[in-house]
Amino acid sequence: MPKFLKAVQAQDPPEAPTGSGAHCKAGDWVTAGNFALCDLAQGYLCDPPCGCDATFLAPDCHARCAIAEVAEIDAASLDTVKHLLIESLTRTQQAPDGNAARRVAEKEIGYTSCLATSFPAETRIRVKRTASSDGAIEEKYDQCEPVPEIRIEP
Repeated sequence: MPKFLKAVQAQDPPEAPTGSGAHCKAGDWVTAGNFALCDLAQGYLCDPPCGCDATFLAPDCHARCAIAEVAEIDAASLDTVKHLLIESLTRTQQAPDGNAARRVAEKEIGYTSCLATSFPAETRIRVKRTASSDGAIEEKYDQCEPVPEIRIEP
């Protein structure tokens, strides 16, 4: 079964973006988000800052999360993610037409699936993107430990 990424609900991790107002819910499917990056050499282009240099992206609502978990995905769910991304690209990213949106969506889905396959299932990962001197985006993915649940007894 193919793998993909799911948002992890973290409690204000230090690397979480601030100001964007849109955060994923735990369990939402997310993509690497490579198609929706600011010009990192110039800094954030959006106000409030989106945090695209350290987040994954939900395809339907463009909400972001700082930590994603590798999970198995069935074909129907993967197809749904692709269609949500195509719709979003057409509606909010102003893709010139459905074919252009489909090409971007298929490339992003393929990249995210390949990325997820490079980690064992249930692994939690983070991303850090930087612009090199020539403006190319460099990505580094690393594993992170789950935050232990803390219970406070009354």
